[in-house]
Amino acid sequence: MNTVLDDNKMLCLANGQRIKMPETCTMMFEVQDLRVASPATVSRCGMVYLEPIHLGWEPLIDTWKENMVDVIPANHLETIIKHVKTVFGKLLPVIREECKEIVESANVNLVQSCLNLIQSFLNPEVLDIKKITIYPEKVVLTYLVFSLIWSIGANLHDNSRKIFS
Repeated sequence: MNTVLDDNKMLCLANGQRIKMPETCTMMFEVQDLRVASPATVSRCGMVYLEPIHLGWEPLIDTWKENMVDVIPANHLETIIKHVKTVFGKLLPVIREECKEIVESANVNLVQSCLNLIQSFLNPEVLDIKKITIYPEKVVLTYLVFSLIWSIGANLHDNSRKIFS
């Protein structure tokens, strides 16, 4: 594989055959991890890999916020971000230390699930929050709480749900 990634783009097969890849051909790889990748492969592909444990969950929220600027009104988006960061900052340690999950999860998965739920509820195609005249803030907070409960709490064992409450 390394030879096809070089400037000469020569694909060397296991049977010894060599195939020259055209200049118009580009290879793209999506990998789950780099367990078997050599340093040469990593340098040729220009990969950037960060362990999720070092990155944390807050960059997910910041990136999501940037993508939602045109979807969710700014005042509601700021409210959502503030509450999501606060709730996850307080609840994730409790869930990890005091609760038991049915299926083991990662913090980034819980955060992403919550953001996906919020996005699906507040998507203008589903609910145009700009057209709600009575208590729009309450509507946003209701969907936020629902999303938080079903992303963080849905996977908890029955015995842990009282702690979560």
